[in-house]
Amino acid sequence: MVDASGKFVLVVLRRDQVRVHHKKTKHEYRFTLGGDPLEVGACTFHPNPAGLVDPREFADDAKAAAEWFVANKRDAFRRPAPETRAGAGHGWVNI
Repeated sequence: MVDASGKFVLVVLRRDQVRVHHKKTKHEYRFTLGGDPLEVGACTFHPNPAGLVDPREFADDAKAAAEWFVANKRDAFRRPAPETRAGAGHGWVNI
């Protein structure tokens, strides 16, 4: 699923997180989800080592895309979130 801007692709949408992938730079952004109604929260990103652009430059656009996916993909919340694996945070950077 592609967002309204056409720049981001939905990777994962769960009860606790949404992950989006920038199509051009190949950086991936993960946002926490919480609240009622759901709100997109803190961001971590997994940079593309071959990317020439700093992933922080697209953090605001990534958040807007994440909010768009949350607003337009409600049926993803029917499945329970899987258990967290050990080492699942490998490669992710807080911003």
